[in-house]
Amino acid sequence: FEGNPYVTNLDASNFPSLMSNETWIVNFYSPWCPHCQHFAPIWKQMALSCATQTNVHIGAVDCVANKATCRAQEIKGFPTVREFVQGSSSAASRGTDLPRGKKLQVVMRNRCPRAGPAPSPSLPLSPPVAPPTPNAGGGGLRRR
Repeated sequence: FEGNPYVTNLDASNFPSLMSNETWIVNFYSPWCPHCQHFAPIWKQMALSCATQTNVHIGAVDCVANKATCRAQEIKGFPTVREFVQGSSSAASRGTDLPRGKKLQVVMRNRCPRAGPAPSPSLPLSPPVAPPTPNAGGGGLRRR
């Protein structure tokens, strides 16, 4: 999520202090995980929807680069989305797991109702994908 202005990349240096002082919704992911790759644009869109909220922050932890943080949080599968509520006992420990799929989108809409238009991102939310091109060798399609 590097370069995305709406998702804070979390690691061992900032995770403990931020989780105890503010309310966060955090995506624990692995870059090699196909489910995480599929979920990434959805997470970016959810973060954009929360951009106008001052009481909820959106973060992400790369569990390959931050193994110790994910081990301390007992992350067992990817992606795992947790909420850390300021002042609650769950914030001091492991947060609260949020549901996956469409139920997560409903939860996020409740946590981050659009209070107004979000600022436009300085970067695209997801990289463009090259369209398939005809395969010169034999009638199929191939990726560039």
